[in-house]
Amino acid sequence: MPDFCCFEVSKSLNPIEAALVEPLTIGTYSVELANTNFQNKTIGIFGTGTIGLSVLMVIKSTTDCTIFCYEPLEYRRIKASELGADYTINPLESDAFEMTHEIEPLLLDLVFDCSGEQKAIDDATKVLKPGGKLILTGIPPEGRYTFDMDMMRRKEITIVNVRRQNHCVEKSIDLIKNGLPVEQMVTHHFKPEATQEAFEKVADYQDGVIKAMIDFF
Repeated sequence: MPDFCCFEVSKSLNPIEAALVEPLTIGTYSVELANTNFQNKTIGIFGTGTIGLSVLMVIKSTTDCTIFCYEPLEYRRIKASELGADYTINPLESDAFEMTHEIEPLLLDLVFDCSGEQKAIDDATKVLKPGGKLILTGIPPEGRYTFDMDMMRRKEITIVNVRRQNHCVEKSIDLIKNGLPVEQMVTHHFKPEATQEAFEKVADYQDGVIKAMIDFF
């Protein structure tokens, strides 16, 4: 790789923070692509794994707004609340639209899908207000979504696709240096010889895992 792809972090970040720069850049870039002034806006985030939590922290670190997080797993909803979510909703046990509408009758200005799930897309289009934006950060397992085009057209919803993290590494490093609590996403630590176990726990959502770290130090 060319040297301009490398960023020095050893003097400012600890090893765990440095390892979390990469996922944080996805959240940073997603927020940047939204191209929105978030001040006093109503925001939705579907999926509160590492990327969804990164989006949450980046927005909350820069502006005052109201954030709804939609997540089936209770321990991830708890973590989202700890990191600044104003409301958390289980979309598999409650109707996402009804719950959102009850709290915010005018619905949401912007929604990030960080789950890659079709149900999240369906719910997102319902909770968005007319003229809202849907930011597609998650990756669908089958490589495609379907949309209710009647609703999309009537609401004139804008869709923004996210691929990676263009020019956001330094911005993410600065956020961590300025106090963004990325380490709070880490729930498990493993020694190198337990790498297989770590991957299995993450793949199967075991033991309340959000972010697992393999520690080589």
